[in-house]
Amino acid sequence: MSVPDLETVPFRVLKREAEYEIREVESYYVVETTMPGRTGFDFNGSSQSFNVLASYLFGKNMTSEQMEMTTPVFTRKGEPSGEKMDMTTPVITKKSANENKWKMSFVLPSKYGRDLPLPKDPSVTIKEVPAKIVAVAAFSGLVTDDDVSQRESKLRDALQKDSQFLAKDDTVVEIAQYNPPFTLPFTRRNEIALEYMGASVTVEFIILGFLKKNTCYQVKPAVSFAVVFLLSDGVGFGYSESTGPEHWGSLSPNFTMCSKGRYQSPINILKDGVVYNPKLGPLEMDYTAANTTIVDNVFNVALRYNDTAGTVKVDGKKYKLKQLHWHSPSEHIINGQRFAVELHMVHYSDDGNITVIAVLYQYGKPDSFLFQIKDKLAELYAEGCKAEKGDPLPVGLVDMRELKQGADRYFRYVGSLTAPPCTEIVIWNIFTEIREMTKKQAAALMAPLHGSYRNNCRPTQPLNGRTVQLYHV
Repeated sequence: MSVPDLETVPFRVLKREAEYEIREVESYYVVETTMPGRTGFDFNGSSQSFNVLASYLFGKNMTSEQMEMTTPVFTRKGEPSGEKMDMTTPVITKKSANENKWKMSFVLPSKYGRDLPLPKDPSVTIKEVPAKIVAVAAFSGLVTDDDVSQRESKLRDALQKDSQFLAKDDTVVEIAQYNPPFTLPFTRRNEIALEYMGASVTVEFIILGFLKKNTCYQVKPAVSFAVVFLLSDGVGFGYSESTGPEHWGSLSPNFTMCSKGRYQSPINILKDGVVYNPKLGPLEMDYTAANTTIVDNVFNVALRYNDTAGTVKVDGKKYKLKQLHWHSPSEHIINGQRFAVELHMVHYSDDGNITVIAVLYQYGKPDSFLFQIKDKLAELYAEGCKAEKGDPLPVGLVDMRELKQGADRYFRYVGSLTAPPCTEIVIWNIFTEIREMTKKQAAALMAPLHGSYRNNCRPTQPLNGRTVQLYHV
């Protein structure tokens, strides 16, 4: 079968049978989008998604980089819950649980690693796919729903007789297509794949509790699966698949606000819709140099302070700075534009309310504030499982005063925490000034995290009649 001479996902064959083979697939990055549709193989729907993703590859991104394709194109269904880049294959499509929506994904060139240009289109996201073991069956011809269902059943039947590997009960069938759409059907290369949890799999569990010391377990024996963050009640959440943002509300009774709340965060700030309010005045930020610790919280990297780091006054009430952390890419977007990184400076009042100051960053010049914690970020990454997750590392004095720049120009609205339990108790203040950091600095902030937590960005939520105010001098 004819296959384009394009980069593809690296793998090694562990076992070959007449009807399938078992592969160990390395981790890789994809860019994906969601489209409505009853089938992932409808011509109009798939063409629409293909064009959206191709636009990202061919320059509709934050750095206007043009990329060449890789192979193959992946399709997944039945989910249970100026530099020129090479384009890879395959393209991936998957169906969201209980919805007539399909996700199509392009595999991204490996030479970029995590340093991929951010999409301009808010419907396009970048995601890391962890390494995995899969059972694969190849076939030619056109891909249809009926054909996929029959081949999936046949593969599952064959795997029932395999005593060496254990199939995951909730595994999702994945369809990989390696050829351009104009390729003759009988010369096409297609594959269906089912993920396995086999005898030679490394599984990493990270438990973060308030009453139990955090532990990093490794069960031997060559694939690391997505790490799940567990709250003290044992409920986990992540940023992809069955524990991703679209499922947060159903993971625990304590998380229902994530799906049922009306005043959720983050949001898309439309400049034409904001209301200028001169009565807000500049944010009264009183910061100083203070001792701090740095910690890998599993879902973000944070600096923690005691009560001596400083305060901010909002609507006459004083809030104490308790911690700051980073999201990449940004959670808030402006006029549909997403940024490279978003810093959250979290403040608490004595009566338990929260105000957050958010700072947006694009790639560019180095951020001088991060120089103060550069070595500790490297130490946090180097420690890996040698350090207990949640155990803080002392940093020493960190001067917060340069973060005050921008206090006289900001958006304000009332919203929620951007992670479970999504409580609606937050006054948000988003600086209008977009700051800069290098790609290397952004990578260092995410490096200690694992799997989907390196893309720790909740999708934007409906405004639902809320007013976004603007203050500037």
